[in-house]
Amino acid sequence: IGTGTGYLLPALAHHFERVIAVDPVERMLQAARSRVERAKLGNVELHSGDLTALPLADETADLALAVLVLHHVPVPAEAAAELYRIVKDGARLMIVEQRAHDDEAFRERMQDPWWGFQQNELCSLIASAGFADVIASVLHDVERAADAPELFVITGRKSRPRR
Repeated sequence: IGTGTGYLLPALAHHFERVIAVDPVERMLQAARSRVERAKLGNVELHSGDLTALPLADETADLALAVLVLHHVPVPAEAAAELYRIVKDGARLMIVEQRAHDDEAFRERMQDPWWGFQQNELCSLIASAGFADVIASVLHDVERAADAPELFVITGRKSRPRR
C-alpha cells in the first residue's frame, strides 16, 4: 500500500505468488510500472487508489504492507480501518513509519501532513482498528538520510471477531 516507485516490488514478487501494489499518484505508478516491466515481474498488479478507499475486495490480502505511507494520510484511523477490511482473518499487517519529530524543514520538504508518530500511539490506533498481537520495534540498522526521522515497524494480526 503506497507502493511509490515500486522499489520493494522485485523483492516481494520473488517471495509471494501474487503482489497487489496500490498508490494514489500516477507518476509513482508509472515509475513502479517501469520497474515491474524491466524486472519482468508477471505476478505484480498495479492499481491506482487511496489508503482510505483501497480498490480491493474485503479480505483479499494475506499480508498488508504499508511503508512510510500513514504519515501522508489525513486521518490515519480511517487508513487503519481500511487495512483491517482488506486482510483475511488471521492475516498479518506490517507498517513501517517514521517516529514523531520536530524538524520543520524535513516536514515541508516531504510535504507530510503528520510529524510522524509515537510508537505507542500508532500501536493503539492499529489495535483500535481490530488488529491483535500488535507490537512495535525500532529499525536501528536502516539506511536513511541524516536529517530523516528514525523508523519503526509495527506488526499485527487480524483476529476473528468475537461472537
